[in-house]
Order: sequence, then C-alpha cells, then structure tokens
Amino acid sequence: MQDLSSETSRLEREASCHTTSPHRLEQLAQESPELAKQVAENSSAPSELLRQLSQSKNRATRKAVAGNPNTPMEVLFKLAAEFPEQFFENPASMFLTLENPDFMTKMSQKTILKLLECDNTPMFIFEQVANHSSIELRADAAKSSRMPVSLLEKLARDRAWQVHLTVAGNPRTPSSALEKLAGNLDEEVRAIVGGNRRTPPSTLEKLASDLDESVRTAVAENKKAPPLLLEKLAGDLDKSVRTAVAENRKTPPSTLEKLARDRRDEVRSALVKNPSLSPSILKKLASDRCDKVRRAVAQSRRTPSLLLEKLASDRDKLVRAAVAQNPQTPSSILQKLARNRYGKVRNTLANNPQTPPSVLEELADDLDESVRISMAENSQTPLSLLEKLARDSHYRVRLSVARNPSTPAEVRKQINFGTNK
Repeated sequence: MQDLSSETSRLEREASCHTTSPHRLEQLAQESPELAKQVAENSSAPSELLRQLSQSKNRATRKAVAGNPNTPMEVLFKLAAEFPEQFFENPASMFLTLENPDFMTKMSQKTILKLLECDNTPMFIFEQVANHSSIELRADAAKSSRMPVSLLEKLARDRAWQVHLTVAGNPRTPSSALEKLAGNLDEEVRAIVGGNRRTPPSTLEKLASDLDESVRTAVAENKKAPPLLLEKLAGDLDKSVRTAVAENRKTPPSTLEKLARDRRDEVRSALVKNPSLSPSILKKLASDRCDKVRRAVAQSRRTPSLLLEKLASDRDKLVRAAVAQNPQTPSSILQKLARNRYGKVRNTLANNPQTPPSVLEELADDLDESVRISMAENSQTPLSLLEKLARDSHYRVRLSVARNPSTPAEVRKQINFGTNK
C-alpha cells in the first residue's frame, strides 16, 4: 500500500515538473484524470497536448487548461464561456486580447455574455461590447447587471431601438438615461421606462399622461410610483390602467375605496389581488353585484372564514365552486358543500388537496362519475378510498386511480382496465 502511495506521489511530481518532456507529459495525461489535470496545470505542457486536454470529459481538466498560459488562443476562446474567471486570470489572455483587437469576432455571443458576468471583467471588454457591430449583442449586453453606468448612458443613445428596450429595463440604468428614453418614439421603450423602479417621479408623472395606454399601465404597475400619481391614474379612461392601479400595493386606501365602486368588474376583481386591501373593502366586494368579483373574493387565500361561509351559499355555482377550491376554506364549510346539488361544486371539492377525509368519504359514493374521477385524481385521497374507487363501475374512474401517483403498485395491479362493468 505504501509502495502504491509512493508511486502515485512520484507520478504527480513528474506531471507537475517543468522539466518533464512533452512526450512523457502526454503519457502521464493518459494514466488517470487526476494526472491529466496536473499535466493541464503545468505551464510547460505543449500547446497541442493542451488542445487535446481541452476536449476532456473531466471538468477539472478543462478548467486547468483554461488557466494555462500555453493554451492556444482559439482553445482559450472556446473555454471562456465555461470558465470565464480562469480566462481572465490567465496571463496569456491579456496579451491575446491586446494583440488581437478583433478577438471578439472569434468568440460566440454566448461566450461574450458569459464574460460580462465575471467579477474581474476588464473595462475594455465592456467598452468593446458597447461598440460591437451586432445589435443583438449590444441589446443583450445592456441587460447585464454588471454593465458600467457610463456605458448604459452611452447605450441609451444607441441607434437601435432594440438596445433602448434593454437599457430601459436595466435596474442599473441611471435616471438621466431613463429621462432621455422616456421621450423615445417607440411606445414599448417608454412603457419599460415607466415600469423601471429607478425612473424618477418627475419622469413617471410625464409618462402618466402618455397617449399610449400600455405606457400609462406600466407606470400604474410601478411599485415606486408616488401615491398622488396612482390616485390620478385611478381616474384613467382605460380599464387596464385602472386595473393596474387596483393591484398596486402602494395605492392609497382612499383610492382603493374609490376603485371598489369602479364601473368595470375587471377593476373591482383586481382589487382582491392587492395585499394592501382592507378587510372592509374585501367584505364589500364579497357582496358585489357581479359574479366574477365575488368569485375572485372566494378564490383569495386572504378571505376570512366568515366571508367564505357566506359565499358558500352564493347564488352563483362558480362562486361556490371557488370556495370549494380555496385551500383556506374551513372543513365545516367544505362538509356543507359536499351536499351541494351542483356537480361542478362537488367536483371541485373532490379535487381539493385540503378536503378532509370525512368529506371525501361522502363524495366517494357520488352519483356523478366526474366527481369520483376528481377524487381519484386527488393526490391526498386516502388509500382506503383509492382502493374503493379502483373497483368503481366507471372505467374512467378506475383509470384515474391508476394514474394517481399516490396509488400503490399493488392496487394498480388489481384494477380492471376493461370497459365499464
């Protein structure tokens, strides 16, 4: 054992030694992945051998090649996407990039974008990308969270609207550049500026009067929009703008109260999604004249039990079905819904993972096969009920049991996959 350890150490020293011949290094690289990695780290390893090792299936070996100053230029450029840090740390990289001003033409776009995400990416790389002839590359690079602010300002003046789009969406883009882009002729660019949280309030105010509703909607969705501006947008003629205001958690309570009386049911429904909505407004919406609004309240996880109990007796069956589907609905209410005369309500209840076993047991004998199918698909249906449904008279019920990931293998084996009965 000691002899084996001693031999291994000797080979490792040989693989790392600068005086080891190229022929011997090639032999050692074929001995084992560990020795191949050490050969790849050896700065005396010949270029052709490093080229071969760059194709290794062993990641550690390829990584070592990326850091070796003897690695050929074209190999380094190929490995740069996988090992950008090693590429920049390699002493040869700086010389290669200086000696080949057009080196980026030898790299794929994917590789260049990978290089931009490194902590140690030199400024001149960013500058070359910002001046690159490819619109697609400049646009993708403008998304980078590491793109210097000075270059984002430059890219905001780019000739291509595609670049303007990505600069407008970058959270690092300075307010001066966003102010400029707010006057862009392309409404999509202005909309992205309107949604950027770094856009100054004065610029948001300007965009709130934009002729395009998508721009005003983006401002209404912005979590940094001033309350007074949201109040103004709550009176916008376009329903999509008012809907965005209704969903914005920064919208003042008085404005939410106003929107609860909005003429469009889409706007009133959107209020339910707002985490800042007061219980009093939610209660009001639970009695809304529109079924769609009451349904939204019935679906919300923030709706209290008292309101869910009221909605469980709603005149609209889809509202009752939404209560049956809500994971926050208490079991006492679910028990009541199990006896609802509409199959849609019982169907939804049977498919709810939160429905207690006692309620599922009652639904297992439901005359509507679609209810039993929903229960057979429910991953939380107890084993005893799955066994019962596996013997159901309806083929699709039995098939649903077989497809349920919770059904044990022994139960699946007993299922008759023939036609009904």
